[in-house]
Parts: sequence; structure tokens; C-alpha cells
Amino acid sequence: MSNSPTSTNSFAVGHIDYAKAGYAYGWAFNQSRPEVKVSVEIMVQDKVVAYGIADQYRNDLDTLNIGDGYHGFCLKLSNELLDGQPYKLYARETTTGMQLLGGPIEFGPEKQPQHISIITRKSGKNALIQLLEKSPTITEDKKIAFIKVYEIGALAQETGRYEDATYAWSSLNHTLGLNALCQCKLAEIRLAKKDSQQALGLYKNAAEINYSFHWAHLGIMFIQESVGNYNDALEALRIATALNPECDSDGKMLNRLEEKQLSRNVDTLIIDKKNHEAITLILEALKTNPNNLTAQSLLNALVPSQELKPAYQYGRLELNRFKERLNTFDNFLEKIEHFDKEA
Repeated sequence: MSNSPTSTNSFAVGHIDYAKAGYAYGWAFNQSRPEVKVSVEIMVQDKVVAYGIADQYRNDLDTLNIGDGYHGFCLKLSNELLDGQPYKLYARETTTGMQLLGGPIEFGPEKQPQHISIITRKSGKNALIQLLEKSPTITEDKKIAFIKVYEIGALAQETGRYEDATYAWSSLNHTLGLNALCQCKLAEIRLAKKDSQQALGLYKNAAEINYSFHWAHLGIMFIQESVGNYNDALEALRIATALNPECDSDGKMLNRLEEKQLSRNVDTLIIDKKNHEAITLILEALKTNPNNLTAQSLLNALVPSQELKPAYQYGRLELNRFKERLNTFDNFLEKIEHFDKEA
């Protein structure tokens, strides 16, 4: 961090310090109006990848008499940067576009797995373009504007600015009419806010609007699995993979759900004291998939393998007693043999 403001004459001064674990850190200060917090954008080339207000307290700023010390920023970076590639970031003041000191800084490579139910930026943009192409009355200028709104909404959602994202998706819904893409994006926001019931309703609305939109069924699957409704989750996953086989190309999700469903059904049968039916169900699962580790574990729990007991082995005390008895028996045989010779 710079030890002093970047320039005594500039509108805003500041510094981008570093970026790590999906966040960019630094500070910005309005010299002319210290009470106004500076709006900051984090850039990769000419593209905004994070934005927010520099209003966090930093003791070092306070010590240096930079305003009231509440001029730090910690901004969440777009998911686009979490793809395992290196990037160079710089920061600028939003209103004037003035670049803050310190940049460009290195970020990455950092990689974050994409959650299966979250629509990727690219997939969402393609879905929007397909939606726009079905409306011949929309001019090219408006199409460009709608795509721009989508980019703004996606960035806002990825960086945790859910109110801005909700406004973007609702605006597109209002202008274009209810559509599966925006319903799913609104559902993703509800999920991020831990509101599974509203999210499920939005995903179901999306599936009703466009049954072929596989993201809606993936969202339904995720929620149903999270609340333990494995039968419904399996149904949703099978629909999604029928629409787009790439959803579960390796079959891992299907196997996971089938194993969870099997465990639930077996537990229910055991509680009802129907062990024979439970074993039959497990054997059927193993017949379908002999490598089903869950089925193997359940079967072993219900029908423990009978191991042969090891043959008895003498201990030292027992062995000594046996030798004493053997010697006694040998002496007895010798006496009988001697008696027979004398006779």
C-alpha cells in the first residue's frame, strides 16, 4: 500500500494492494469531499470484473490520517476469473475512470469448480441470444442492449450484489416476457439467500415456461436432493440428462442419487422390520451395479460374513501340561512292555 495519497490535486487517490482467493483489496479516498466514499471498479484490460464502495475501516489509513480510516475495499471478483488462468488487474475510480496506483497486479491462477445448478455466464448468454432470435420485432440495437443488461446482471450476481442482479433479471423478464433463463437466475439468487422454497417455485415456473431448458430441471434436482427427496431428485436429473446428456456425462450424479435413495428405502424397511425385503432390494441394486459400494456396505451390515473360527492353539501352560501327560503315558507303556517280557 502507498504510504500517502497518490496526488494532492486528484479527485480520488488510492491503491490496489493485492488479490487473493477471489477478492481484490485496496483503498480509495476522495480528497475534495472526504465524507463521500469512493466507488471503485476492478478491471481486466477494459472489462469490469468487480465493483463496489471503498468504505471498510483500515487501521493503517487511520494512522496515516487518510480521512476517517473507512476507505478500504475488499471486492469479490467475477467467477470468470476463477478458471485456472492468470490475470492482471487494475483498479479505477468509477465516476472519472481515474486509475488507482498499484496496478496492474497479478491474480491467479485460481480455479473454483462451477456448481452444477448454476448457469454459466456463457451458457446464459447463449440462452438469451436464442430467446432474442425468436422475437423478430426486436431490433439489433435492442438485442445489444439486452445482452449488456445480462452481462451487468451476471457480474452483479457473481460478485454478491444480489439486489442489482435481481433488478437486471426482473427487467429482462418484464421486457421480454417471463422466460426460463431469468426465472432460473432469480432462483439462483434465492438459493444464495438460503430460501430453497422460493427457489424451487421459480425453477418449477421455468420448467413450465420452457420444459426443454435443462437448467431448470438441474435446479429442481439440487433442491430436492438437499431436502432428501431423492425420488424427485432422480426424476429431475433424468429429465435434465435426456435434454442435455452433458449434464451428467460420467454418471456420478445419477450413482450418488441412486445410492442415497437405496439407503433411504432400506432404512425404511428395516424400521418396519422387513429385513428380507431390504436384503432383496439391496441384491437387486447389486445386480444392476455390482460396484455399488453403498449396496455392498448395507448388505454386509444386514448379513455379516461368517468367518471360520481359527483352530485352537495351545498356549505355553497348556502345552507343558500336555507334554507331562504324554510323558506319563509313555512311562505307562514302557512298564507294560517290561511286564510282558518278564511273563
